[in-house]
Amino acid sequence: EDRGHELLDRFEEQCRQRNITSETEVVVGDYKREIFQRMLEVDLGILGVNEREPTLSPVVDLAVRSSPKPVLLVRGEYRTINKILVGFDKSALSGHCLQLGANLAELIGARLILFTVAENIPGGQITLASGTRYLARYKLEFIPILKSGDVVQEISAFVDQEGCDL
Repeated sequence: EDRGHELLDRFEEQCRQRNITSETEVVVGDYKREIFQRMLEVDLGILGVNEREPTLSPVVDLAVRSSPKPVLLVRGEYRTINKILVGFDKSALSGHCLQLGANLAELIGARLILFTVAENIPGGQITLASGTRYLARYKLEFIPILKSGDVVQEISAFVDQEGCDL
């Protein structure tokens, strides 16, 4: 418990130095239930995961599967977020991701990559145009990218090549 207070005090000081409003609390009890309850009270949950573990911890797994709010999982050391990649296929879920990504990019001044992988280029161009129209309402820099092929391979290759942060 003392270690928790120490970490949170350091975090609060870093936030104060950057003029960021923060709330911290050390809670003793059923940590799974407490984390889940807090996830209901926020707009975005951010949880750390052990990059050496092949699976999610039970707490993180519960939060990801059960939270009605978006959950961002962070592995490894913190680094400044400069480029955010959002995969977009015109589905409702990808639309929600695009909205969240655009809000976050606008808030922190990051560049957004609107990334579409399509079976055929004409269909992909229509999808990308839809996302581009949506992003026009934001004050942010974004780059539309259209690829064809396997979705996972194309996104992985682009992230490896371009060094996206989120």
